[in-house]
Amino acid sequence: MGKIHVHYSIGKLNKAFEEVGIVLPDYEVPDFRESIKHVSGDIVIVPPALLDSNVIKKIPDAATAICSGWMQFVVQEDGAAQMLVSR
Repeated sequence: MGKIHVHYSIGKLNKAFEEVGIVLPDYEVPDFRESIKHVSGDIVIVPPALLDSNVIKKIPDAATAICSGWMQFVVQEDGAAQMLVSR
């Protein structure tokens, strides 16, 4: 698997998760206004509104997928975050 790149708006959400103790995999926030050909073959996460935008069209050989869902987190007394999973 290649690197993970996220749109700056996703990066802001990730930062909020990290600030409450949720550990995320390493990711980069590229400047999508610049050339982003270097992300070809990597994972690029953007908001749904950008799926048909020039951002995606700039990525060579892009393949798209959509993920949707909600997770709930509970912050415990010790500050640790726990993800709740519904079954």
